[in-house]
Amino acid sequence: MTNIQSKIDLLKQRAIDLEAENAKLKQIIKENAKRKAESLREIAYHFSRSHVVAPWGSMTHMRIHTQLLTKYEIAKPLI
Repeated sequence: MTNIQSKIDLLKQRAIDLEAENAKLKQIIKENAKRKAESLREIAYHFSRSHVVAPWGSMTHMRIHTQLLTKYEIAKPLI
């Protein structure tokens, strides 16, 4: 009976270890997503200040705006 109990204890400890590792990985994913979003916002800011800017409301402007929003949406944290 003690052999079964020790296996159960090992499995419980493994589950605890995996939960801790999972929490660390979620935090890393969240931090990476935040950095990506900040980077995309910075790119969008510099792009909007560049000399090659399409006239407001033009198809090119709307396409660029949509692409930047799409990239920003992709960069949002999933957690």
